[in-house]
Amino acid sequence: MSRSISPRFVKALCLAIWLALFASNKIAEPAPASMVVSLVVQQSCLVMEADAVDAPAVSCLHGEPYLVSRGDAPVARFGSEVQYAAYRAASALWIVMF
Repeated sequence: MSRSISPRFVKALCLAIWLALFASNKIAEPAPASMVVSLVVQQSCLVMEADAVDAPAVSCLHGEPYLVSRGDAPVARFGSEVQYAAYRAASALWIVMF
């Protein structure tokens, strides 16, 4: 004795399969979205004393890269190069950039 499948069951099964395929296509392709993110990193550095010859020692908590360079006074402030050279040798102006 064989049982036949009812047409109503076949229609319901086809509808369920079609809805599953349709829903999976919508879920599989999400639309791109943008997002704004901000980040603040607190840094703490210690700059040791320097003299006219040696650059200051810089020690940062997170090992932040920095640049230590000799700062120069503008030449226009001095009447001659000799005065400028004497001022530069006498004063230690160092710039630490983070």
